[in-house]
Amino acid sequence: MVNNATRPIAYKCSSCGVKLESPAELGGKEDKCPLCNHICTVPMTKQQRAAQSGAGGVKGGGSRWRPALIGAAIGFLAAGLVALLVLVALLAMERISGKWATSATQAEQTEAAKLTAGRRATVLATWATQPAGAAGLAESQAKATIATLQDRNRELAASLAKLKVEGTALSAKLDRLQTENGALRTQVAILDKKNQVLANNVVALQAAALA
Repeated sequence: MVNNATRPIAYKCSSCGVKLESPAELGGKEDKCPLCNHICTVPMTKQQRAAQSGAGGVKGGGSRWRPALIGAAIGFLAAGLVALLVLVALLAMERISGKWATSATQAEQTEAAKLTAGRRATVLATWATQPAGAAGLAESQAKATIATLQDRNRELAASLAKLKVEGTALSAKLDRLQTENGALRTQVAILDKKNQVLANNVVALQAAALA
């Protein structure tokens, strides 16, 4: 007689409706439908439900936490990407206005890079400690998404470097224009003095003619 604890669990795919059987140890976890590749939740046996209830719902398989970890990982990287986009916009505005603060910007870039690298390392370390299971498909999709975000992050870093070069050129141009403006103001002041001298001479000549 087959023990209920080891007997395969029969159920239907929630997507295509085909009848499936999964090993008893996958009860309460996820398994993939061989027909439509849909990820299904395998029903638990009575023994497994009783064990879960007795343990206060603590034991339920590590795979059910995988989607939350994947979502958190994508959220962390997305937040880092948004922060980098905001930083790029601020750098462009400061370069154009001539109010570039080199030390502050370098500190922000360093902190943003540390934050992104730290989050990525945390996510990879979390994945390394998770057991392999039926959620491999979702995990591979999440890794592909993160790889795309990393490529975009590198593109933004290249754009940021280009903005730095352009900002340096704009800053140099602004300094040159300010120098030329100062020289023009000096020449205007000299011309004003000469004009005043000429006006005084005209007044003196008029007075001499009347006398």
